[in-house]
Formats: sequence, structure tokens, C-alpha cells
Amino acid sequence: MKKIGKNLADKSRLLSKFLMVLFFILLLGCSDQDSDLTKGFSSNQKSDTPPLGLLENTYRNQRFLFKVSNLPTDGWSTFIMETEYGKKFIDDFHGEKDVDEHDSYHVLVSVPLTINEYPDLEKIEGEANRSGFFLIDIEVISDAESQFIQSAEDLAQMYKIQRNDAGLPIKSEKSVRSADGFLGYSIYGQLIEDNNIAEYGYAFFTRPSGISKRIYRFTYFESYSSAGGGKYKVKFDQIIQSLEFNVL
Repeated sequence: MKKIGKNLADKSRLLSKFLMVLFFILLLGCSDQDSDLTKGFSSNQKSDTPPLGLLENTYRNQRFLFKVSNLPTDGWSTFIMETEYGKKFIDDFHGEKDVDEHDSYHVLVSVPLTINEYPDLEKIEGEANRSGFFLIDIEVISDAESQFIQSAEDLAQMYKIQRNDAGLPIKSEKSVRSADGFLGYSIYGQLIEDNNIAEYGYAFFTRPSGISKRIYRFTYFESYSSAGGGKYKVKFDQIIQSLEFNVL
């Protein structure tokens, strides 16, 4: 199950390679379009303005203009890209990007562990890959590549093929909507080994960004024995339903 968790956490790298092989196109970097976006936290907010970053169960990202709520809190730790501590954990959790991987950003990782229980970040990472996690990632794709991805469902269907080929079968799928009405698509899978069950899911949204397109990808993974578990999917769907774009 640890191997499955690590495999699921390595999504961006696998998706990039898959798209390159499938379409035989050169991925164009779009970092210039994003370079003028504000990074990190705002230091001059008014007192009545909701703070950027993470506050209780709500995360606001100014760079990519989205907000999610319903994040797990009790017994969980959430790491975000805006803090030095969070960025270190996220970078270690995902590992280094391949040189041929196009622009991708790992913005949030939530794990069912607390800093008090596991003060060593490496131990948190290892335990999370065995038990479960929630992830939020953003990818920026070129205008040329976006011609092959007209909707979140298109992306999900390609990803479903990739997951099945990797031995991670997809069992169900459905259209989803953000809190402000944007259409996305979710796929869900399950793998059973001996008395252990792994459940996982992905939700995709696409939004235009100048001449490029942003892919918002949400992931969850849960590993449990046949005696109990299967609780993360409900929380995952609640997070997706809380998603809002361009509203901070």
C-alpha cells in the first residue's frame, strides 16, 4: 500500500509524460505568463479582509485565484506552498520534477497526522504514503496542448487510461461542479490486496490563463484494512464542492 500511495502522489510527472507520448507535441513553457502573479501572503490586508493562505479549514491561493474549504483539521496537518516549512515538506513529498515536465505547482498536502505525533517531516511523509492524503496541484499547459483538452472530462478520460495501465483501476466517474458553478470531472478507483484496501480519486477543473490553460487537480488516497475505513471520499467530495474560482 505504501507503493500505491507514492505512485498516486507522483501524478504530475506521469501525466506530463503521458500527454507527450500521446500527442507527440513539444510542450511550451508558460512560466512567463505566471511570473507577474502575486506570490505568498499579502502583508497589507485590511482587518476585514479574509487572510490568504490557510486559516482553519479554508485555503485561499492568490496566485492561482481559487479557494477551498472543508479541509480536514482534527488530527490532520496541512502544508501549503506559501510557507517555507510547508514548501519544504511538499517538495520532499513529491520529489524533484523531471527535466521534461512542463509547468506544475504542488500547492497543498493534507495528511492524517499531527506535528506533535510526528515532529520529523520524513516520518510524516512515510506514514502519509501508507495511510492517506489529500493533494492539490496546478499545471499550466500550452495553447498547442490545450487543443487536445477541451474539457475537464477529456483530461479525466485520458488520466483514467493511464491509471488503468498502471494497475490502478478506475471504478466510477461523474461530473462535478464547483461552488460557483464551474464544471469539473471526478474519477474514483479501488484496489484490494490481501486484507488491505486502497481507495483513490481525482477531480479535474480547467480554467483559461492568457494564452495557456490551467489544470486544477485534486487527489485523495486512503489505505485501510477490511475492518474499517473508506471515510476520505466523503471529505474529498466536500472539498470539491467548496471550490471557488476568482473569489478570495
